[in-house]
Amino acid sequence: MDRNLGTTSATPGNVTAKGLLYQWGRKDPFPNNAAWTNAPEALIFAGGKAGSGFFNSGAGFGAIVNHTETDTKLANNLQYAIENPMTFITAPATPYDWYPHNEDATRSDQNDKLWGDDGDASDGYGKSIYDPCPAGWRVPINGAWHGLVNTTDTDYAFPWVAAQYGRFGDVASGGWNVTGWTWADPAQTPGGKATLGYYPADGYRSYDTGALNYVGMSGHRWLSAMYVPSPSDASYFYIGAGNLYPSYVAGRSYAFPVRCVTE
Repeated sequence: MDRNLGTTSATPGNVTAKGLLYQWGRKDPFPNNAAWTNAPEALIFAGGKAGSGFFNSGAGFGAIVNHTETDTKLANNLQYAIENPMTFITAPATPYDWYPHNEDATRSDQNDKLWGDDGDASDGYGKSIYDPCPAGWRVPINGAWHGLVNTTDTDYAFPWVAAQYGRFGDVASGGWNVTGWTWADPAQTPGGKATLGYYPADGYRSYDTGALNYVGMSGHRWLSAMYVPSPSDASYFYIGAGNLYPSYVAGRSYAFPVRCVTE
């Protein structure tokens, strides 16, 4: 896709390009805010007709829905998450995963296949029923962004500092104070103006509180796989003020955006 899941725009710098935030493996999203800061806003709403916004049951169309947080001292967290889609399940202790039913969880208590990719190629990395992407699309598998860098794993430098790519459009300059990044492949058109996409600095919701962090500072996109060097965690794509990691590591209770790819 040319945008994050849940956005109403792919226009660089437009706050509605940030999209929704998902805890890893969950099918239901949480709102970002309508700013390029960490302002604690409960609603991002682009309404106009029924079904296009967040709702508070019984409160009518367009009502603000506050996300809530609960600790993972629960039974059947998967069922609970499905029955309570607007409840952000915090996980303040290792392995920082909303799914396990107890606070002393081990690897055997985790579920690596919630989004279909458990790292086993023999099962085809099939799309799962919890994948939030629409029909014909899925959460990217590990390695989806490796073509943006000159190595097969993480790269600490932006791809456009290398000869193959050319950085051509910070929406706002100034190091950590940005709204996103765009770049082009010079090989595609003369002058390198064929954009490979806009990646907003959308931030995330934190694993332990559900609060917004790093909005306007860095961008994150979940991958569907566990992070192989640290399998209790999940993989994600990271872009920041001076680094790009096609596969980085985070606890599964973080809420990041999703950028769907075709199946």
